Amino acid sequence: MYYEKSINNSETGIQMDLFFENGCEGKINLDISYTGKQNHVLEFVGEEGSVILENNTAKIIDGFELLVNNLRKIQNHVPKILMYGKFDESEDPRIKNIYPLGRRFIDWCNNGIKTKPDFKDGLRVQELIEKTREFV
Repeated sequence: MYYEKSINNSETGIQMDLFFENGCEGKINLDISYTGKQNHVLEFVGEEGSVILENNTAKIIDGFELLVNNLRKIQNHVPKILMYGKFDESEDPRIKNIYPLGRRFIDWCNNGIKTKPDFKDGLRVQELIEKTREFV
């Protein structure tokens, strides 16, 4: 999907129907150009219950909760927020999550300490992105 106001006429979203070999079905609707209330939900429903990962806050990184319903009770799990150093709240909140990856890459460059993900992993992700575009 493309949005006319996107920078460089870039892709801003995707809509996909999923059909699995075991008969399960799913839908994906992602749109980063949407200006309304943000809502992040991944829901898996089965015969014995459901698992829902959701974020109903305005935060794009933090604010997620995991709800597990086994048809007898619902458990709510709120993940710990991992902090790597001090971050200014006015900064882009993604920095605190990407920082460790960047730090490992810099250490690799400076000290030769290999890390994962590496360039081979990055290339594989790009190849998979290109493969998915063949189906659109």
